[in-house]
Amino acid sequence: DLTHELRRLVEGEFNAGSLRVLVATSTLAQGVNLSCANVISVPTMLAGSDGNGAPAFCPLSVMRFRNQGGRAGRFRSTPADHSPEPGRYFGRSILVAENESETERLMQGYVFGSVEPLEPPAGEHALDRTVLDLVHCRLGQSHGRLFELLLSTYAGMTRWGARPQVLDQRIQESLARLES
Repeated sequence: DLTHELRRLVEGEFNAGSLRVLVATSTLAQGVNLSCANVISVPTMLAGSDGNGAPAFCPLSVMRFRNQGGRAGRFRSTPADHSPEPGRYFGRSILVAENESETERLMQGYVFGSVEPLEPPAGEHALDRTVLDLVHCRLGQSHGRLFELLLSTYAGMTRWGARPQVLDQRIQESLARLES
């Protein structure tokens, strides 16, 4: 992981044109705003454990592909090369395929396919990890702040919106597990 300062430096140099190519993980889709003309995606991504503790490859979700591809052309201050109309800025989202049949399959799945239903993460492990992340990045400095942040998320609204006392109890349990 990059420090906040180093991340800002890399983003600044890329946006200024000093860096022409930037290789990043799928976290590029998570709130990074770069003035890139092209985003190249591969149809697989490295995910969490496959059950034995080792990372595993899994298909890139349609939602993640579209989010990553949507980064192309954002915040452009100069015309993209070969723009069909002068002064019109655009970006390209490129999905890598090995052959024509895979190209067709990927087009149907990623370009014309439906986005997966949004599902909140389940289980104590997911909540523990979220609580730990919020505490680590200093967003959840108190039980009250953790409660407020988690209740404002999609999972919080769908799972605990009608029963906030259950979320309050789950946070207490999660903090106890993490402290032990």
